[in-house]
Amino acid sequence: MTIEELVEKDSSFNSSIFISKANNIIKKMYNAITLDELDTINSFVSDEVFNNFKKKVDEAKANHEVLTYEQVNVSTEIKSIEEVNGYYKISCNAYCRYYETYYSENGKYLYGDKNAPREVIHQAIFAKKIGTGLDNVVRCLGCGMSLNVIESGKCPNCGRIFESEDFDYYLELYV
Repeated sequence: MTIEELVEKDSSFNSSIFISKANNIIKKMYNAITLDELDTINSFVSDEVFNNFKKKVDEAKANHEVLTYEQVNVSTEIKSIEEVNGYYKISCNAYCRYYETYYSENGKYLYGDKNAPREVIHQAIFAKKIGTGLDNVVRCLGCGMSLNVIESGKCPNCGRIFESEDFDYYLELYV
């Protein structure tokens, strides 16, 4: 399916806005790892993506290491669009440039990309339930309170976790 065909089916789709969101979700993942705040990305990624990153962080912690990503730059390019089992799925190349370094728990540099950034092309798939979409205001499905989903994935009123899948594209696969 082309971008134009997707727009015919989902008039809320805008490729520039999608690319911006995709880039931001990926950057947010790397920042969450660096800040040891993985729970902040739970609403924007699939369980598989979350668990893959959690495993990497847990392995570092088990070795008494701290994993950091610095100067993260992301540029996402749409490769293909499909309708699969009630979802729009957008396959992308995510061109990433970052410094991936490991430090000891007391802050001493151990190993990693200290002098030259790593440049990697990740394959990413973003998915959205057909028939869902963000209005100007996102409301909690639990209590109806308006949410700032950029700030937090949790309703400050009732505690319900915002699931991007209920409204918009989320990162289903990242390799």
